[in-house]
Amino acid sequence: MRSLRGLLALLIPVADGDERVALARFDARLQRVCKSLSGVRDAHVVVLTAASLSGKNVPKRWPALQARLGDQRELMTRRALEANPGFAARRQAIAEIRAALPALPWGRLDTDDVRRGLKHSWRRAKRAERHARHSAIARDRHRYRRRLRRLLLQAEVLERALDTAPKTVRAVAELPGRHKYKQQASRLGRLQDAQMLRRAARRIEPAHSDKTILAVLNDAVRSARRDLGKIG
Repeated sequence: MRSLRGLLALLIPVADGDERVALARFDARLQRVCKSLSGVRDAHVVVLTAASLSGKNVPKRWPALQARLGDQRELMTRRALEANPGFAARRQAIAEIRAALPALPWGRLDTDDVRRGLKHSWRRAKRAERHARHSAIARDRHRYRRRLRRLLLQAEVLERALDTAPKTVRAVAELPGRHKYKQQASRLGRLQDAQMLRRAARRIEPAHSDKTILAVLNDAVRSARRDLGKIG
């Protein structure tokens, strides 16, 4: 869904008034679907992050924490499915958007438009980076990560779409410094995941009253901060 939102954003400059209204409506609908699943997604990420920290040096009660986090994930998933069996409404929303995609002005999108779109995403990511470097607020780092991911997704989707095109056309999807951006997005994600795990674990037993578990959680956040270098 993030890839689709990023791709639709490239169409805005070539869309007419009605088409821009449709694009805004599609984007808002996709955003709502993503947001409606954020709780379940975050609960799953917390479980995966806890598993990534498990090993010989974790406290004895770490498996109990993992079990509690797993129970929370299952509870959130069950509640989401009870409210929307099979995620039918979300699936319907995505199906309707997919059905409308062929009518959008893809034919008006040329290589110059794509370059301008990627450059616009790059500028937004750089602005967010500058802001994040001078901010201690997690929300600013998250914004930087979102914009980096959109830029990377746009380049990757275009690269796949142009796979059989001539080399001169494929070059439009090239993103100088992509490896560096991927690394930074990964580091930002690692910090976000470690912070999310710490917040979730602090509210429940056994972490709430176990100093050794809290120490592991704090160490994970500190390690992720160090990896970010100047950011964080």
